[in-house]
Amino acid sequence: MTAGAEYLRRFRSALLAEAINVGAAVVLTVGLARLMDPDSYGVLFLALSVLGVAQLLSAFGVSKSAGRYIAEYRETDPAQLPHILRSAFTFNAATILAVSIVLLVVRDDLARAIGEPALEPLLLVGIAFVVGQTLVTFCKQTIQGFEDIGVSSRLVAANKVGRLVGALGLVALGYEALGALVGYVASSLAVSAVGLAYLYIRKIRTAPDEPIESGLRRRLARYSAPIAVNQTAHSLDNYIDTIVVGAMLGPAAVSYYTIGFQLARFLGAPMTALGFTLSPAFGSQKAAGRPDRAARLYETALTKGLLVYVPAAAGVVLLAEPGVEYVFGADYRGAVPVLQVMAAFVVIRTVQTLSSDGLDYLGRARTRAVIKLTTAVANVCLTVVLVSEMGVVGAAIATVATSSCYAGVTCYLMHRELALRLRWLGRRIGEILAITALMSVVVWAIAPFVTGIVTLAAVVAAGVAVWGLAGLYAGTLDVALVRRTLS
Repeated sequence: MTAGAEYLRRFRSALLAEAINVGAAVVLTVGLARLMDPDSYGVLFLALSVLGVAQLLSAFGVSKSAGRYIAEYRETDPAQLPHILRSAFTFNAATILAVSIVLLVVRDDLARAIGEPALEPLLLVGIAFVVGQTLVTFCKQTIQGFEDIGVSSRLVAANKVGRLVGALGLVALGYEALGALVGYVASSLAVSAVGLAYLYIRKIRTAPDEPIESGLRRRLARYSAPIAVNQTAHSLDNYIDTIVVGAMLGPAAVSYYTIGFQLARFLGAPMTALGFTLSPAFGSQKAAGRPDRAARLYETALTKGLLVYVPAAAGVVLLAEPGVEYVFGADYRGAVPVLQVMAAFVVIRTVQTLSSDGLDYLGRARTRAVIKLTTAVANVCLTVVLVSEMGVVGAAIATVATSSCYAGVTCYLMHRELALRLRWLGRRIGEILAITALMSVVVWAIAPFVTGIVTLAAVVAAGVAVWGLAGLYAGTLDVALVRRTLS
């Protein structure tokens, strides 16, 4: 099997799992919105934002550091792989314990500081969520290092489906936000148990018993530090703004912001799958003396991603109002302007997703950490300023502005590492913008005819048809590649 065919096979596995993830997450997001009022919905996602910060702190970059060294030692000294796994698990167990104790002690103070007493029981149950979700991340990223993309992707998909069943089921039984969180907890604990069993049986128990390389544990721990900074910055970008919105504007505003942010993330799912698949290959190809192959992989992935997401972002802007009203309900109309601003985030994530993990596998985690932390702190400061002036829309503007800066710098760093063909990329992006403009004119012309879910779906289908035909005419849409990817 050629390298390209192997990457395509892995991408299909990741894409299928990501499709399941998105399907489950969309049903969960819409289902919870339909079953809960905006205040209860906002309290749940406010709690998940606080717990998300705690979970990233408990992960502390250990699993991604392990994934990086697993990818490297698979090529140079496979006998060290069990030592990497054991050491990483020991480090992570310590960080999980420390964060869990701190959260147990400060949960009351956190709820009071945010101004939402209803958070306290959710944060107590959330300690188990932090444990389970950190272990799921450990399994996902270490298995990714082995390039067992199918296994890693299935674990993540199982977690999302488990959340869907557990959370919706308990909310439907009347347990509201607490019941939804219990569903999240049960899913993460079950999936992490399966993942850890897989790592032990397939990667540790059958490995040869050789002594650990001198200094390996120290290097593993040291490389986790810049990744931990990246993850701390990630928590500032993805969770602190939600907490700021909750503290300044209340739970209902959190529900509006969450809908916009979540839908932007859902749309980026295929790019997440592609970045997850290719990022270990960037490092392994460069380590093997083939940086040009890594560059072509990145260029192709980036342009194909932009071909999908630039038109998708335009469609979100044009159809946000009927989309929110007919999918989530009239109570959530406050999410419309947030979603329109966050449409730009769909495009930004195309670059972010592909570049960020790639830089980690290329050994540039320390540089990325500085950039990420800088833009994340800027995001928090800008969010506070803009929320006070513009309300919840200000938080969306802050996220888009600072994320754009981060995406641009990471793309530049990838160019420095791999020597990308900038003129070639410029021509392709020009073609994509032309296709987007044509599609947008058609969607804008027929959008007033939307009167419900059926007509909304028809307008979306018309936009996709115009996009596809324009892409075929311009030669930017590769039908053969799409067929190979989906078959």
